[in-house]
Amino acid sequence: MKHNKILMHVAIALFALSAAIYAAQILIFRDPRTTAFYIFQDFAFLPASIAIATVAVGAILDEHDRQEALASTRMLRSQFFTSVGAPMLKAITYCAKCGTNMGQLTAIDGPVDTIRQRRKLQREIEARQEQIEGVDLRVNLTKSAYDGIRDILMANRLDLLILGSTHNLNEAERFSEMLWGIFHLMDEYRLRGDWEQLSPEDVAHLEADFAEVLRLMLANSVANNFYLKTTYPNFYGAAQEKLLAHRAENREDDGE
Repeated sequence: MKHNKILMHVAIALFALSAAIYAAQILIFRDPRTTAFYIFQDFAFLPASIAIATVAVGAILDEHDRQEALASTRMLRSQFFTSVGAPMLKAITYCAKCGTNMGQLTAIDGPVDTIRQRRKLQREIEARQEQIEGVDLRVNLTKSAYDGIRDILMANRLDLLILGSTHNLNEAERFSEMLWGIFHLMDEYRLRGDWEQLSPEDVAHLEADFAEVLRLMLANSVANNFYLKTTYPNFYGAAQEKLLAHRAENREDDGE
């Protein structure tokens, strides 16, 4: 309220100053006809000036708000992969089969020092996401994977619900679709119960659900890796080294 009163006082002062300048012009030059002509000319241009200023300023503010919202959602999405996404990917990929190397699908290569390099890599990321949508992904669910993923989801249930209720995240189509897929898995756990209670049909249905969630997580992981590489390159490098070490451990456990 106090801020509005200050603005009102400023507006009145400016109008008074404008009137005083016009009055001084009439007194000095003794030509009210010309002064009136210019006053009407100024008023004639005023609607166009307001329209131009409104459109230009509105576009600038909208772009600023969009960039702020984008930066905020990127941080939230990155936080998801740090807290929930990484252990989920670890658990699902351990029992998944893919027609290509999943590490190559999500790894980000190439320099990002200039705007041109970032835009080029961004186009490659979009192409990579489309490639992931067409990859043959299959999950052979095991009891340990089933129980492990349930524990991850239940431990992070509140965080996932908060993410799902965030308006800006809902505008990120791929990420929102992935969250809905994860929520569907949580519903499946509630409805189907423990591993021992699952029928072969239940397992087959769950394997298809897990494969689709894995596909969505991989597509979003690519975008998140791009964000980390361009914003926190040292953190991205450390995360990649940890991921490669985990894959090496998995190969040794499998006797490869």
